Amino acid sequence: MRQLNPNNKNFIFILLASSYFIDPRVKQEVSTLIKNNYFVYVLSWDREGIYSDFTDKNLFVKSVKLLTSKTFSKLLFIFSAVLFQFLVIFNGIRILSRNQKIIIHANDVNTLPSAVLLKKLFKNKIKIIYDSHELTPAVYSEWFGHFIGDIIGKIERILLKSVNEIITVSPPIVKHLESISYRKVNLIWNYPTKDIIPNSDKLMMRHTLGIEKEKFIIVYIGSLRPDIALLELLDVIVYIKNNSYANLLLNLKILIIGDGPLYENLQKLIQKYKLDEYVELIGRVNRETSLKYLKAADLSYILFTVKGLNTQIGMPWKLFESLVSNTKVIVVEGTYAASFIKKYNAGYTINKINYKEIADVIFNAYSNCHNEKSTTNLCNNFIWENQEIEFIKIYNSLFI
Repeated sequence: MRQLNPNNKNFIFILLASSYFIDPRVKQEVSTLIKNNYFVYVLSWDREGIYSDFTDKNLFVKSVKLLTSKTFSKLLFIFSAVLFQFLVIFNGIRILSRNQKIIIHANDVNTLPSAVLLKKLFKNKIKIIYDSHELTPAVYSEWFGHFIGDIIGKIERILLKSVNEIITVSPPIVKHLESISYRKVNLIWNYPTKDIIPNSDKLMMRHTLGIEKEKFIIVYIGSLRPDIALLELLDVIVYIKNNSYANLLLNLKILIIGDGPLYENLQKLIQKYKLDEYVELIGRVNRETSLKYLKAADLSYILFTVKGLNTQIGMPWKLFESLVSNTKVIVVEGTYAASFIKKYNAGYTINKINYKEIADVIFNAYSNCHNEKSTTNLCNNFIWENQEIEFIKIYNSLFI
């Protein structure tokens, strides 16, 4: 701790219940804070247990390992979440012994209790920004049932009384948070930064990545989780193989980029149904490389099997990254994302997760990929630089 913040800059203590190194939103926020002369200390819960502490100019990332398991366990998650609160308080007290005033940036409700407790212990030295990436009661209802979801929602409502500023990621969550806090909530979208967007057209990017330029490319990028309709996507290919879809099968290439619980199962099914010609499992790549694949694609696959409220109002990173890459998306009808892409003529929707319906939409996208109105004009609309001025104003106001 002694070597941190040697120039005595305004100090930001960021709490994150996942790894900093795989969270693009927090990394962008940190970059903006550093650029505006803040020192940032990130306490990051490394659930995978693979990341080390990191030090750079005006940044320190502390990666903490708690109770880990090869498979997700709700019980271990709860115990680890409680342990994380103690680590927040311990590190917070150490930070406050060397700084007269700090801002705690608490990401999501599972970091908020310890932030509020620290503020009550050091009332005149701490201000809190609550950054909610999700609709809290809905998430916990999906994980643990409605009773627990309601309790966590009530806890969030109580904790918000001690928060100085609230920011979140989409209008529906803004509406919810304003209704329970009776105050203004700041909307900060999950926009990518301009500097990571590939500066080339699709054909050139395909040449760079070694992808056949005449193929109709569908990409999924992200964690290979059971709530993503990836197994259903394999069913779609089998269905297309067994039915007449003109030349689609000859030109179809699906790239699945990422890792996670479904990886081995997908690999086995691809081999079992002899889909190697049409599907490629690429594994995890860095964000810059993933955006190259997204830029090269014709269609971005963003279909979730979970039908909960949080899924309905979610605005995934890959939605905005697809828009700035001039790549159409496919999402489920009835979601906020669906209304968003209709507004900008940026993709396709399906009524339900059904292999025949998905196949029909993919064929429609394939048939019209050279005829539809381009989304190129959206490239400069949805970038982080368009909103980071508003983001930094929130911090500056709290240090006055």
